[in-house]
Amino acid sequence: MDFREGKGKKRAVKPRRERGVAPGIIVLIALILFTSFVMANYFWPEKVRDLYFIASRLKNTFSFIFLGHPPQFYYLEIEKNGRDSRLTKSEAFVVSYRDEFVIKDISTDALFSRKISADVEGIGRENDFKILLKGIDLVDKVIMTGKGGEGETTVPDYRINVKYDNKIIAAIPLQVNITPQDWLRYARSTENQRVQIEYLKRAIAMNKKDTGVRKMLAGLYLRQGETGEAITQYRDILTLKPDDLTTLTELSKCYMKEKEYNLVIKTCRELIKSDPEDASTFANMAFAYSQLGDWRRAVVNYGESLRLNPKDLLVRYKLGQAYEKTGKINEATGEYRFILTKSPDTNYAMIALADLSLKIGNYDEAIKWYKEILRRQPRNAGAYANIGLAYGGKRLLKEEIESYQRAIALNLKEPVIHFNLAAAYEKGKQSQKATAEYQKFLKMKPGDSDAMERIAEIDFNGKRYDQAIRYYEKIVKNSKRKADIYANLGFAYGELKKYRQSCENYEKAIRYGNKNIYSN
Repeated sequence: MDFREGKGKKRAVKPRRERGVAPGIIVLIALILFTSFVMANYFWPEKVRDLYFIASRLKNTFSFIFLGHPPQFYYLEIEKNGRDSRLTKSEAFVVSYRDEFVIKDISTDALFSRKISADVEGIGRENDFKILLKGIDLVDKVIMTGKGGEGETTVPDYRINVKYDNKIIAAIPLQVNITPQDWLRYARSTENQRVQIEYLKRAIAMNKKDTGVRKMLAGLYLRQGETGEAITQYRDILTLKPDDLTTLTELSKCYMKEKEYNLVIKTCRELIKSDPEDASTFANMAFAYSQLGDWRRAVVNYGESLRLNPKDLLVRYKLGQAYEKTGKINEATGEYRFILTKSPDTNYAMIALADLSLKIGNYDEAIKWYKEILRRQPRNAGAYANIGLAYGGKRLLKEEIESYQRAIALNLKEPVIHFNLAAAYEKGKQSQKATAEYQKFLKMKPGDSDAMERIAEIDFNGKRYDQAIRYYEKIVKNSKRKADIYANLGFAYGELKKYRQSCENYEKAIRYGNKNIYSN
């Protein structure tokens, strides 16, 4: 068989070249997927998040069940004041004293929430899951432990601890809101005024414009005797409310208590601008003027107060006193008598009339009024003391002594009564009794030169020279009667035959101007 070249030979088959996926296609697919995800997230964000959440939760549940990893916490479902909300561990749960809340569900990997618990720090039980809790208990806990500092509105130091098998797997921040009302509530719940002050200060730190709380605080300061602090609060109130008449009135009272009479007058003038018909403001201003010794202005303002309120007998009495100070005795007497016509039982007006009569030397009138006072008040020791002065003015020695004795018997512990009784005994030539009363006076007022000179004179006239010398030596250096006392000392030493001391004292008497020593 003739074979031609090439016939019968098999051709070699070239292998087919495999095509790879072009890199551009991969990038395109990735871009399409990314764009699809972005668009899906834009148009259906919740569904995308849900898918992601489901995938993540499936992975975590698998790890929990099959690998023994701790369960993952996802969220708390809490009902607060009737409204439901979900909280993750990145969100804070805010509570105030008005809130009530309950943890209704805890979302974790644990099936049926087995071994899952929730502990709200500061209140409740060890496990607060599905337990109704009150914000007021948590606020009270914060206040009692002192974690709520001055001016703080939020205390972030508490948490809701989510536990699995008593081990914490998540913690939700718990913010406790403290309001000024919380501090007010606590201030009202205690009778300890110092504690109340601290609570009110914290309320003010949180709301500096609350004038009502400032007034409460000022009142507490006044009851604690801290008038300066009360003044500060009232001034702050007036900065916020310059036309607050109640605060101006209280401020004037504070100034009065602190004896800041110029400030009393200034504050009263501000009050009069707003309310020129307030009689008490004029009376307070008159009193302030009286304390400054400006009796003329006191008379004017007491008079204006009475023009607005003529029935105020106490102001009329004060006007009578102001008249006395300005020398208007008849006007003062007229005011006191007017008070007695309107109110016959007003003892202070009767005492004022008696004292004024005694002062001007009208002893019969004074005795009349003091007798009436003693008829009403038989144990009025002061009235007995003063009627004794009136009897003394009339030279009724027996009645004078008896009146002083009655005053002392009623336990009137006024040193001057003993002095007056001693002087009355002296006038009655009862030297021993006089000396005894002067010595009682000296026990009450040690070192009184008048009493010691009186005793010295009694001893000198009684020729008890050694005792007279003892008293004279104590008082002579500071006495205004040095010449006479040195002369008496010279004579007394001479009678005791102490001639050197006698000469020395006579020389001193001459030096101080005594011209009559030779008569000794």
